[in-house]
This record gives sequence, structure tokens and C-alpha cells, in this order.
Amino acid sequence: MLRNYIKLALRHMWKQKSYVVLNTLGLAVGIASSIAVLLGRVGTNQIPYLMSAVLVAGVLIGAQFGSIVSQRTPRQALRRVLAILITITAIKMWYEILSVI
Repeated sequence: MLRNYIKLALRHMWKQKSYVVLNTLGLAVGIASSIAVLLGRVGTNQIPYLMSAVLVAGVLIGAQFGSIVSQRTPRQALRRVLAILITITAIKMWYEILSVI
């Protein structure tokens, strides 16, 4: 089964050469710039390591929990929750912008 997926992916990449090259170059530039920024921050001691470790642990746990919830929750309900969160965030941002003025 895995062999068929690999064959299918290679066939698609062979047909869409320019698309694959463009996406691969974009990914390479993004990864290279991220590594450069990380090395610059580490070199100048601008990274709080304890906070970074807690954030990474939270992301790993949250990703697992989110995967389980998204599989068991209807898609329409997830869309409504996302719309509500985006609306609340937008209202909060506008409130903070207008309170400064």
C-alpha cells in the first residue's frame, strides 16, 4: 500500500515539475531563515529556555488533545467554534486599538 502511495506521489511530482520546484524552494528558504533567526537569538541569549520548554510541552499535549477532539466533534461545530474565537479576537483587538486613541 505504501509503495502505491509513493508511486502516486512521484507520478504527480513528475507531472507538476515547476509547482514542486517552487514549493520546495519556498520551504527551503523558510526553513533556512528560521534556523538563521534561531541561531542569532541563541547566540545573543535572547531565548528564555524554561518558557520555551513549557511552550513546547504544551504544544505537544495540546496537539494530541486537539486531534482527538477534532475526530469526535462534527465539522460544523468546529467551524462555529473557530468563527466565535476569531470574532472574539477581532473584537478584543479593536477594543485595545480604540482604547489607546
